[in-house]
Amino acid sequence: MPPRTPVHVAFDRFGRAAGMELHKRAWYQRAEEVITVCGLQKSQYGPSYYVNVGFNFVVLDPDPHPHPERCHLRVRIGQLIRDEGRVAELDALLNLEHEMDERVREARLLEVFGEWLHPVVGHSKSVEGMRAMVADGTLPGYMLTLKARQALEIPLQPT
Repeated sequence: MPPRTPVHVAFDRFGRAAGMELHKRAWYQRAEEVITVCGLQKSQYGPSYYVNVGFNFVVLDPDPHPHPERCHLRVRIGQLIRDEGRVAELDALLNLEHEMDERVREARLLEVFGEWLHPVVGHSKSVEGMRAMVADGTLPGYMLTLKARQALEIPLQPT
């Protein structure tokens, strides 16, 4: 097992606190209609990380442990944050080349996950909750697969 960084520690603390299930290094929330997965991905170019979030609609794919990149809607946590300054802070927190006390990094990441990721995970238990988050702009509708648009009954945008 690779060494655990403050990023891993904060990510795992968030998953446990959110009541999610750990499976192969990803955290899963399984609900009747939607499976939400949060995965931590290490950059191939350096010691930085990405937090990937995927939403799978059970009616389309009942796999209890889908990979985030194969879900019907996929985002990175930065896409959930509306403030560019906060996105830059998140990027610095997820980049271990950015020098910072490990306890501070872990605590700040936990705060960011709680502020931006926790509400999305909380509202993603149903198709109705997903539809509402797409409608209010919390989740980017343009990232939905065609099958997911059909499941959410969201019409295609004219081009």
